[in-house]
Amino acid sequence: MLSWTKKGTSDTLLLFVHGLMGGEGTWNSPSGISFPQLIAEDPELVDKFDIVCFDYYSTWNRKLGGASSLMQRIFRLKNKTEKNLPIDEISELLQTNFVVEFGNYKKVIILAHSMGGLISKSCIIKQITKNLSTNIVGFISIAVPHSGSAIANYASFISSHAQLKDLSVLSSEIDKLNREWMGLPFRPLDRYLYGSYDDVVKKQSAIAIHSNDRDNYLALDEGHLSICKPTDRDTLSYKSILKYVIEINNKTKEKETLDIQSLTDKEMYNDEYFVLKLVIADVHERITGQAKEYFYNAERARKLFTSDEDKKDLKYLYDRVNEIYQIEYQNFLCQKGAMSSEQLLYSVHSKIMEKNDIHLKSRLHNLSTTHKSGMLHQLANCLDDKVIWTDSFDQDSLKSLKEEKNE
Repeated sequence: MLSWTKKGTSDTLLLFVHGLMGGEGTWNSPSGISFPQLIAEDPELVDKFDIVCFDYYSTWNRKLGGASSLMQRIFRLKNKTEKNLPIDEISELLQTNFVVEFGNYKKVIILAHSMGGLISKSCIIKQITKNLSTNIVGFISIAVPHSGSAIANYASFISSHAQLKDLSVLSSEIDKLNREWMGLPFRPLDRYLYGSYDDVVKKQSAIAIHSNDRDNYLALDEGHLSICKPTDRDTLSYKSILKYVIEINNKTKEKETLDIQSLTDKEMYNDEYFVLKLVIADVHERITGQAKEYFYNAERARKLFTSDEDKKDLKYLYDRVNEIYQIEYQNFLCQKGAMSSEQLLYSVHSKIMEKNDIHLKSRLHNLSTTHKSGMLHQLANCLDDKVIWTDSFDQDSLKSLKEEKNE
């Protein structure tokens, strides 16, 4: 079920996901002030975000419903009987909302408390694994037990509650989520908050194993429940969480301005290694000029994507581009002169275009095939023979040509 606080004003959605035995009340302070409402009425955030809470059934006791006959009790023919679903199935319900309700949003930032963070991670994993894409650009983890909770272990001894089982330390669900999360080709920007007085989810569990960057997590003087119930906009938890929301939103907005620019100075890069390698291979001047333009746009992108997360995503793309080149170059060698250097270059560029939405899919969604082709020439821009365009490549000749150009 969805509870909208604000709808139809923005292309960016803030999605709140509660935890075990939670609901809309998860986000309400003792005085009844709602966290989502605080954001919606923040004068500094006017019309920046649509805001919604995803609610699912989670309680200690399973409701049995008011069936009027034995047959209805057995087959549940009268009404649905809600029950505590496991994390994997709740994430399927969340995914349905992404397909039906959230598909038109350009960006989604998830704010998840406790078990809600594990549900969110499961949903993100499914989207990226299936589609190699997601409109989820940020994941803010609020006291989420990424390594499980010892309290859940104790409670599961006296209850068959499916969600408690999933939340237990060393549970198969926790292990699966962590392995799949770490194995993703790219992830949304993730930030972590933990309560210094939280006895339910300890610090070592609330900060994901891979999050070693000190800038990516904050401690709050809160307990497990109070951490997501700010009383006003001056509360440290409100300021801290909003700091991450704005940071993620701004980081992704900066990248939206990346475009393709023409290389106006045709003499640029004449003495760069990637150009000299093309010269040695006798590649046509006009094709070399196109390579320069690819390189130029890739360099612009590299200067824009500078965070640790961006660098990881870029490295993934560079590695995939290199794989494409290596396969095509092996084919070039196998043909023993039947393919020219220009045909080899064309073949690699074509494969990059072909694989753009599959093998080369990235969280950095505004990187085009031009930028990715430029990565190929960035990889070639060194003295080594890792990316070359002729089987007669000679390192000494390249070095001499470089010196000649610099004279």
